[in-house]
Amino acid sequence: ADEVVTELVYSYKEMARKKEITIVEDIGSFEVVSYTPYLNRIMDNLISNALKFSPHGETVYVAVKTSDADTWQLTVSDNGPGFSSEDKKKMYQMFGKLSARPTNGEDSTGLGLYAVHLLVKRLGGHIILDSEKDQGSTFICEFPLRMEQSIPAQDPVLS
Repeated sequence: ADEVVTELVYSYKEMARKKEITIVEDIGSFEVVSYTPYLNRIMDNLISNALKFSPHGETVYVAVKTSDADTWQLTVSDNGPGFSSEDKKKMYQMFGKLSARPTNGEDSTGLGLYAVHLLVKRLGGHIILDSEKDQGSTFICEFPLRMEQSIPAQDPVLS
């Protein structure tokens, strides 16, 4: 898990630098048996959203740790606009346009959180959002250390 996350965070360093955002990492080292393309897509969406919606000069926090003997957690926190109660109702809907807008003119399709929610479930996990309007956001995704189910070879979500 640590190598995958470290590599992905590194790929966002330039985007963070342009917005003067600091990425703070707290990445544990442990073995995960899961479907890497899904994990990459989940982390990619959550980290890119945190950077996209954070104001210049803020901090984004990315943590990967075991929660107990059978599970691990991915946590991504930012100091962006947070989610209103209305946004929370539609945040996992396909093409759900929320009230927050990217802070540097970046694209937002309304598919990212929909895909994250779907893929987290497919990996046997669950997602929690801790957020209030104007108070930032913390997404916590919890997964089994060993995924039992198989993933179809041609998954339309990754297309």
